[in-house]
Amino acid sequence: MTGQTDLTHSLKKPVVAIIIPSFNEGPRLLRTLRTLVSYIEEANHPTIRERDFHILVVDDGSHPLTDTKTLQESRGSQCQIFLLRHWVNLGQGAALQTGIEFAREKIHPDHFVTMDADGQHSPSDLPLLLETIIKTETDIVFGNRFIGISNTPALRRAVLAAAGWFEYWMTGLKLGDAHNGYRIFNSKLGDAINLKYNRMAHATEFKEFVGKYGFRFTEAKVSIHYSQESLAKGQSNIGAFRIIRDLIAGHIFD
Repeated sequence: MTGQTDLTHSLKKPVVAIIIPSFNEGPRLLRTLRTLVSYIEEANHPTIRERDFHILVVDDGSHPLTDTKTLQESRGSQCQIFLLRHWVNLGQGAALQTGIEFAREKIHPDHFVTMDADGQHSPSDLPLLLETIIKTETDIVFGNRFIGISNTPALRRAVLAAAGWFEYWMTGLKLGDAHNGYRIFNSKLGDAINLKYNRMAHATEFKEFVGKYGFRFTEAKVSIHYSQESLAKGQSNIGAFRIIRDLIAGHIFD
């Protein structure tokens, strides 16, 4: 783990913890970090300027290991970058839980943001996510790629639509986008969440937790950019059926 030793909560600015799980992302992760840090440092938007950002990269057993020195070279005056490690691959859900626990124990952020390491999520959506959670006084805002500008392939749209109906049946939450990793939530939810699904089923678990305990939620538009590279390494459409299998098994054997 790397980073500044002084993790005390800023006396002047609210703090946002951005948690980025990463598994074998290599150059994609570095591009994502540089784009994110550059946006935060240069943004002329009050919701960004008025906050301090801590970026937590959770290396989920990558080979080779994420390079500490390179990550630290990416940080800026408004951003600190911390590197947490899983020495074996546990899955995105486990990586997110590790980041959440570190943030709430060491950083005490006002808000948590989760985003992917591969560059599909745009930092320019951060102001709207922050504005939405503040103005609506909700506990969590889920990103919705279908009301943003996204080049989602047709087959993936169909799979996500089917997954959305399944999630509605499982969680009681009717949302327009299933399994979007771009979300923001407040410290109330951050202090309570305890993800048990280590892999991709955690996205449904988030919604199930929100519905079960009555947390307030809404959606905001985000844009997702799919490249040939990200489509090649990303979750396959068959993976959706594995998620359903894991969720059903988890409820049967819980």
